[in-house]
Amino acid sequence: MGLKDRYWVHTNYNYQLPQVFACSIVKSELAYGAFKSLNPDRTYRKQQQFLNLFVSLPFDDTAALVFGRLNAQLEANYPGNIARV
Repeated sequence: MGLKDRYWVHTNYNYQLPQVFACSIVKSELAYGAFKSLNPDRTYRKQQQFLNLFVSLPFDDTAALVFGRLNAQLEANYPGNIARV
């Protein structure tokens, strides 16, 4: 079951989704995509409806440090591959 299907089931049958998180950095990337779309306002509104189903986690300085370390380790262990967080 894809995320769109889960959203449909949740909104039409009041189905409770398992606890899923979306961090603010992911939300910023999604917003970027929405505002580049053919209908930015509509896309962003639909996106927000969907994201409101999930717990939002902040992307703070600690998260930035962990992200940087993990990506450096992945790049060192898998050179030439796109193995990133």
